[in-house]
Parts: sequence; C-alpha cells; structure tokens
Amino acid sequence: MNKIKVYLDSGATDKKFIKKYCYICDFYQYPCDSAHRTKSSSINLAYPSEVQWRDANISWAEDSYTWGDCKGSILLSEIKNIIGKNNRRDALHLDSAYKTNCSIFLTSDKKDIYSNKKILEPLLKIKIFHINQDINEFELHLKATLDGPLIYHKFNKQILDTETSSR
Repeated sequence: MNKIKVYLDSGATDKKFIKKYCYICDFYQYPCDSAHRTKSSSINLAYPSEVQWRDANISWAEDSYTWGDCKGSILLSEIKNIIGKNNRRDALHLDSAYKTNCSIFLTSDKKDIYSNKKILEPLLKIKIFHINQDINEFELHLKATLDGPLIYHKFNKQILDTETSSR
C-alpha cells in the first residue's frame, strides 16, 4: 500500500496523532522553526526550501541534503505573496511540503496558512487541515484517498485499536 504523504508544520507534531496514523501516512517535516521539535522515528526529513544556516535545526546525522538542495521551488515567491513576505518560515514549510510531493499539510497556524487555504490548495495541489479543528475532515479525506475496501477496513481497525488502547 502506498502511504499518504503528510507534512507537519512545527505546531502539528503531536506524538499520539503520529502514532495513530503512522500505518497509513508517511509524515514529513523540515525543522526550520526550532531546535526544540518533536523527534520521532515516524517523521521523515522533507526536502528543504531556501533554508539558511540558522534554519537548519537538524543534526549532521539527520542531514542528507546538500546546500544545492536547499533552493526554493518555482512556487515559493507566489507562496510568500499569498501568506505575506514577513512569514518566511511558514512559506518554507509550505514549499518543503510541495517539493516533497506531500498531498496533505497539517498546520496549527490559523493566521497565515489556514486562512489562505482556498488560494494555497489549488496552487500547491495539497489539502490543508488544521490539526485541532479539522480532524474529522482529515479522516474523511484519508478514507476517500485510500484504495479499496480492504485498506479502508485496515484503516478503521487501526483507528479503533489506537483509540481503545489509549483509554
């Protein structure tokens, strides 16, 4: 089964959430906000976008990219125009998700990213969900995206198993 690629911005890295969906989603992030991030073996390193040395909050062991890989995509300037040039790191997260071919972007940012999702989604071809407000919509989107009834059944079983074991 091909897993769904999901980008997590720095405020959307809840360990319980990741554990719940790690069987059907591959999670990605480029930690350009803070060195104090949730570290999990379930979060893959996304392609960086126009990262500066001060943004690269990763260890040498984690890093497999060259400075040549750190260029922005052809959409970065348009992303910055939409969410505001003062929101550089938010733009880097969105562009990293685009460069990594993620189909979902989870955010905790209501102001710059979420409020512009109607413009950003068709541009990037990425569905944007708020980590706290849109969980039901996120799950419905996952179910609609997954192939076939067997995978759908496995998805539901995983959700039920996770909810039962966390009580």
